[in-house]
Amino acid sequence: MEIGCYAHNLKRYVMKTMIEEIQKKEKVENFKVEFKNSKKLKSFLQSAMNTATSLTSYIPKITDELIIVINQYQKSIKEKINLKDNRERFDTFKSLRQFAYGLVDYDPSIKANKIGSFEMVVERSIHSALMSVNKFGSIQVVDGELVAESKSVKPITKKENHDKRIKKKFINEPNKDTTLIPVNTSAIDDMWKRYNGTGGNGGSKDKLTISNSATKFYADLHEVYDLAKNKKYDKFWSSVSQSTLETILDIKALLSDDLIRNTFDYCENNIQANGSIKKVVNQ
Repeated sequence: MEIGCYAHNLKRYVMKTMIEEIQKKEKVENFKVEFKNSKKLKSFLQSAMNTATSLTSYIPKITDELIIVINQYQKSIKEKINLKDNRERFDTFKSLRQFAYGLVDYDPSIKANKIGSFEMVVERSIHSALMSVNKFGSIQVVDGELVAESKSVKPITKKENHDKRIKKKFINEPNKDTTLIPVNTSAIDDMWKRYNGTGGNGGSKDKLTISNSATKFYADLHEVYDLAKNKKYDKFWSSVSQSTLETILDIKALLSDDLIRNTFDYCENNIQANGSIKKVVNQ
C-alpha cells in the first residue's frame, strides 16, 4: 500500500515538473527575439574574434551591421527598440549579444575559450548601435568611422585658462558644438552611461578621500604611462579620453608651484602638542 502511494506521488511530481519545464520553455520562446541573419555581420564578428590586434577597428563595422539588423527587426514588429528593456517581452542588450555570439558560435560560459577583448568589442558595438537607432547624439558610422555630435561626446569643453589667480590649465565650459567628431572606446562608454543613466560612482559605499583617491589615481596613471612607454597604442587609446588627458594637465598645472608640498612640510614642522598647526606670523 505504502509502495503504491509512493509511486503515485512520484508520478504526480514527475508530471508536474515536466509541465513546468514545458511552460518555462514556451515562455522563453515567446520572449525570444528573432533577428534577421547577416552574413557581413557574421564575417566581421568572426574576424574580430580571431584577431589579437586592432580590435577597435571592428567596432564601426559591427555597429553599422547591427544598426541594419535592429532596423529590420523594428520594421517587422512595427515597434521601436528602446534602451529601457521590456523584460516581459525581451531584454534588448542581452538579445543582441546572444544573437551576435550565436552567429560565430561563441560561448562565454566556457572559460577556456573566453576572449575578453572580443566581448568588449561586441558590447561597445551594441551600445553604439542602440544609441544610433534611438537618435542619441547623432552617433553613426560615416565612411567607416564612428562619429557623433561633439556636444554629446564631450558635454563639457576645456578652455585654456589665462587667469593666473586660478591654478588650472583649463576651465570648464558647456559644449554647444554639433559638429560630428570621431568617437573612441572611452567616449562610447561615457555616452552610454549618460544615455543609460548609469553614471556616477557605481554605488560605492566607501567615502572618497584624497588619501584613497590619490593612491588609486597614481596606480592608474602609472599603468597608462607604461602603456605609452611600451608603445601599446591600442590599450592606451582605449584607456585615455580627451577629458582624461585634460584632467592630467590640470593636475600638472596645479602642482607646478610646489604649494602642496611646501604646506605639508610646514605642517609637519609646526604641529603642536594639542594636534593643531601653529599659524604663520608676519608672512
